[in-house]
Amino acid sequence: MNRRSILVIVGLMGWAFACGLLADPPNTKSAGPKVSIMRVQGMKDAVADIEAGEMKWKSIPLPSPPWHGRYIKILREECGVRWENVNDTSKEMRDQIKGYNDVIRAEVEHRFGRDVMSRMLERAKKE
Repeated sequence: MNRRSILVIVGLMGWAFACGLLADPPNTKSAGPKVSIMRVQGMKDAVADIEAGEMKWKSIPLPSPPWHGRYIKILREECGVRWENVNDTSKEMRDQIKGYNDVIRAEVEHRFGRDVMSRMLERAKKE
């Protein structure tokens, strides 16, 4: 093998390594926390509701500030999102609510613009 062939091979190996082709294989062990099955279920439920033309914002009932009713009304009238209180406070249900609301927030922002729910909240506080 001549010097030029060796340089080409070394160059190709360097390129392959830089592109990750010769890197160590990915770690097949779980890196981080396990997937919450209930959160994924909440996400699936939200997708099904969106496909059915219905969006809800789920919440565990908490003491409501004075502007909360206005926020719920604005959310329903302007975005078509209905508020739903969920009385189950278990960790599994909180995970499911989190997954559901994450998908609904993404859909609402897709339809009405980024941070629309935050803007509506601020508006409700001022009215």
